[in-house]
Amino acid sequence: MQLDQTHLVMRPRRMSEIGDMTLAMLRNHPQQALVDFGIGALLWAILDIAILAWIPIQEAQLGLTDEEAVLQIYRYLGWMTLLVMLQTPLAGSLATLCLGRKIFEEAVTWREAVREVWGHRSALVETTLIKGLVLPAILVLLFRMGSPVSFFWDLLIPLLILMIQFFTRGMYPFVPELLLLEKCPIRKPRNSADQNVITLPQRLSHLHQGQSGENGGRFIIQGFVYSVLLVCF
Repeated sequence: MQLDQTHLVMRPRRMSEIGDMTLAMLRNHPQQALVDFGIGALLWAILDIAILAWIPIQEAQLGLTDEEAVLQIYRYLGWMTLLVMLQTPLAGSLATLCLGRKIFEEAVTWREAVREVWGHRSALVETTLIKGLVLPAILVLLFRMGSPVSFFWDLLIPLLILMIQFFTRGMYPFVPELLLLEKCPIRKPRNSADQNVITLPQRLSHLHQGQSGENGGRFIIQGFVYSVLLVCF
């Protein structure tokens, strides 16, 4: 990356500045921000509908007037919101790469971006699909298909997943960017002459040193703001 050749000044920013910068990026690069992200999100949306749509369909057939129906709808909304939050980093991988290249003034075609993201598939699967708890959440929902509302499975488990996300993605939020843009390997290569390569855990520790608490606070505030915007929408 050319840190001295960017569309944006590289400096620490307050949360309000980050929000303003986000709107500017949406205005200047709508294709990368919306279309590329939409392509990745569409695949996950189809999967989410396949494993959760039975809840509103079943309750619509039985009627939405009893207390059980209300609990089922809350169950549906809670799990769907959690899935979207968990899947967003992986769904936005293509947009992350294209937008990152735009910021650093590196031209990349859509085909090249897809090829490069696919080349990082093993690292993305390990960091987002497994450690990011996407796969465990999906397995829980597949196991619970057709089951009634459970306090343990439909409240405690989602809260536990959300708490783990706070201590992982909330405090260390830039894993996809480090994998796709800085190309940090997850672990040191075994048969490489260059053993001084900076791994992902080392880069995360250096990047977020002394800022993990602030990042965690941002995670909570952003989640609250996005929830309010979702309700308004």
